[in-house]
Amino acid sequence: MAIADVFHAMSSDRVYHQAMPFYKVIEQMNRDVFGKFNPKMLLVFINQLMGTLVGKEVMLTNQQIGTIIMINPYEPLKVLMKTNSGILDLRLEKELQIERIIGK
Repeated sequence: MAIADVFHAMSSDRVYHQAMPFYKVIEQMNRDVFGKFNPKMLLVFINQLMGTLVGKEVMLTNQQIGTIIMINPYEPLKVLMKTNSGILDLRLEKELQIERIIGK
């Protein structure tokens, strides 16, 4: 539950800070995996969270919008997306990250 609480706190607007971009939250949690979180539990959380995003619209750091069509189980943030310009594999686009989730 601590992992979900930290994710929610970092990804939500608060009086004392603005919500962090989605990829920044996940990156920070990954950096804190040893020492702050149980690594196995964090991996399960991230994989489950990313699995719920299949079919959802997201905005990338370059402001491009697309729909997640597949999650890479070994690099869950490096998704396969359908965009207006075709299929985009974030494993190959190292500079692009998921900025925020648009789809409900």
